[in-house]
Amino acid sequence: MEAEGFTIEQVRNPLFNEAESKQPNGLLAMMRAYAKFGAGTPPALQQAMKLNPAFRRVSKRGNITTTIPAYPERNDFEYLSPIGIGTPPQILNVAIDTGSSNFWVLSTSTPPTQLRNHKTYDPSRSSTSIPQTKIQTWTILYGDGSSASGTTSHDAVHLGTNLTLPSAPVELATFVSPAFTADPACSGVLGLGLDFGGGNTILENLLGTGKLSKPLFVADLRRGASGRYTFGFVDEGSFVGKMGYAPVRRDRPWWMFEVEGVQVGDMGRISGKRRWAAIADTGTSLALVPGDVVGAYYDRVAGSGWDERWAGVVFPCAVALPDWSFFLEGGRYRGVVPGAYLRYSRINGTHCFGGLQSSEDIGFAVFGDAVLKAQVVVFDVGGMRVGFGNKALGRVV
Repeated sequence: MEAEGFTIEQVRNPLFNEAESKQPNGLLAMMRAYAKFGAGTPPALQQAMKLNPAFRRVSKRGNITTTIPAYPERNDFEYLSPIGIGTPPQILNVAIDTGSSNFWVLSTSTPPTQLRNHKTYDPSRSSTSIPQTKIQTWTILYGDGSSASGTTSHDAVHLGTNLTLPSAPVELATFVSPAFTADPACSGVLGLGLDFGGGNTILENLLGTGKLSKPLFVADLRRGASGRYTFGFVDEGSFVGKMGYAPVRRDRPWWMFEVEGVQVGDMGRISGKRRWAAIADTGTSLALVPGDVVGAYYDRVAGSGWDERWAGVVFPCAVALPDWSFFLEGGRYRGVVPGAYLRYSRINGTHCFGGLQSSEDIGFAVFGDAVLKAQVVVFDVGGMRVGFGNKALGRVV
């Protein structure tokens, strides 16, 4: 019997060549990640903001990723997905984020002065929109001061080409700070995190349809090419060898698991006696890990070092980065991330910003797209676990 579920292929954003910036900004990526998880702005980031002139010029939206179907934008580190809302469907491009749970969109309730030619959702144009009998409000506040707030409605939500949630919660923004609207192509955020609460998330509604063979979804993101997102089944041909799984903590809203060790290049396994918590977050572009793990990696990179203007480690772009691996299941699973995936962006004519940076002020590690694009990642709600499978990447440059 063929598995029930659906797969949606990613396609490139037609606005890709019109991007404001040809290189992602590593400092902004750090700012967004730290703010997202409540770490605020540590002194090192505050100092970098004062010293780095590039930071003040950046006005684009943050680094939220992955998708149904996703559009790689600005060097493929941000992805957008067209989601249909209402009847007939009103198509909006939103950012998919496994590090949050809210589904909120810009709408006709959003003040025009806060928009930049964004597409918006209009409940009055939908025959399936359910009028609000009791106003429910919501607020999202990040540590950097950016925020969004509004009211909650219900309407049909169309995911892909063959699955419709007949009456799902849709949060309508009545206020958004400029940080959320700097990218005119993005009209909201669809969270697939684990912050469940009485059927109030899209993920809960999706799992409750009974149309998925298994209560899970899979991210198969790719570097510099179109990837895909699948719901309800795992494509066994999308990875090589056996998949490694780790249980997810039930007391956290994120997909949080434990890493049991790491390895740099072909050197011996390190940090094997110490476990540390990490989350699998498609809404973060960098890989943020404990400081000693960062140090062990860049000790193998000639010419690398801390740069206070970027609040992170930079290295000569001409240097080939070593692979980085992490271990699960008592060391039986080794997830490999090619060194090329950890070359985040060029900061000048000679040096690059590393995709592996410190998570010390956050309190847990974040496996963002720098790691996830090298792995097939299973988000298994039924088993409360995440799974990783190595891709057949070959030699990556």
